[in-house]
Amino acid sequence: MKAESVKKEILSLLAGGYLGALFLALLTVKSEPLTICYQWGYYLFLIALWEEFIFRGLLPLLVEKGGVPTWVIWLLPGVLFACMHTLMPMVKTGFAAESFVFRLLSVLGGYTVGHCGFYALRKWSGTLWLPVLVHGLLDFSSVFIT
Repeated sequence: MKAESVKKEILSLLAGGYLGALFLALLTVKSEPLTICYQWGYYLFLIALWEEFIFRGLLPLLVEKGGVPTWVIWLLPGVLFACMHTLMPMVKTGFAAESFVFRLLSVLGGYTVGHCGFYALRKWSGTLWLPVLVHGLLDFSSVFIT
């Protein structure tokens, strides 16, 4: 019972932190408030929520149903996560096979390890909300850089 209460407290702190990040951005970032609010919702609901649902929720479940070893359940969605993060920017900038291979190899390790971290949060918490909030906070933090 104690572990459940700790998990709930962590979720509450992260949710509050994400809301706090919005207020901090509204006070410090030199952009229109509506733009900041849009980015806040965009990173949480359209990016983090859907990526976590697909790569930490749906894909591991489907891979697990295939009866594969546990390490495949951890790594295959991570590799696909890395491929998606390599392919999407290329849609915007143009696609070249040699560029794709170079970009994929350069980000494969980092995004796969990142996926494993998010998946560990999901397994530990028993919910997708913990990795969604962490993911959203990491993505939204980019508004402070620009």
